Amino acid sequence: MLGEIGLTARQVGILTLITEREPMTHRALGDELEVDRTTMVELLDTLEEQGLVERRRHPEDRRAFIHPTTAGLAAKENAIRSLDRQQAGFV
Repeated sequence: MLGEIGLTARQVGILTLITEREPMTHRALGDELEVDRTTMVELLDTLEEQGLVERRRHPEDRRAFIHPTTAGLAAKENAIRSLDRQQAGFV
C-alpha cells in the first residue's frame, strides 16, 4: 500500500519522527529506529534525492540535522491517511 505512494515503512517512520518531534541527527534517527549507521545514511540519501528531507547544519553544532521538506510533510500525511484507510478495512 505504501509502495503506491513511493514510500517504504522505514521511510514513513523517518518522516514521522522528524515531523512529530524535533529535527534529529542521522545517528539519533538510527538509534530510535534501531537501524545501523550505513543503512540510515542510505535511507536518508534516498529521501533527500526524492526531495522529502534535507540535511541542515545546526548553527551551534557541526552535525547535520534532518528536516522534512514541504513535499516530505505532504508525503508523510498521505502515508498516514493510506495506513488509516487500510486499518479501517480490518475493523
